[in-house]
Amino acid sequence: MLAFTHPRYSLTDIHNFYESAEFSERTIRDELYAYDARTRPMQFDVPIVIVEGTEDMVTPAPYIRRYFDDIRAPAKSFALVRGGGHSVIVTRPAEFLDSMLAALKLVRVPLWQAPTSRPH
Repeated sequence: MLAFTHPRYSLTDIHNFYESAEFSERTIRDELYAYDARTRPMQFDVPIVIVEGTEDMVTPAPYIRRYFDDIRAPAKSFALVRGGGHSVIVTRPAEFLDSMLAALKLVRVPLWQAPTSRPH
């Protein structure tokens, strides 16, 4: 694990990370395991972008792809990051960013523009 060799992480940091994960799992276990995203509405009014790691053992890519295929949205994009795990944004940040930027071009998400004047 890279955290053990990272100069900014102490053993206490690593311990706290695992303790917090275990606390969260104990605290929300029932709700977490009962949640099924497929029972939620599959219609979205905004573009949907999913970036998934090929090595995600928590939510494997084939399952996420099936969920993605069922989504109805004005635009959508699905990208796989080779070698990425469940937290692909953390484990493969450069590849995640490249995937997001490519996806945003595909779905043509307009940039929000601030109003030129503010109400008084």
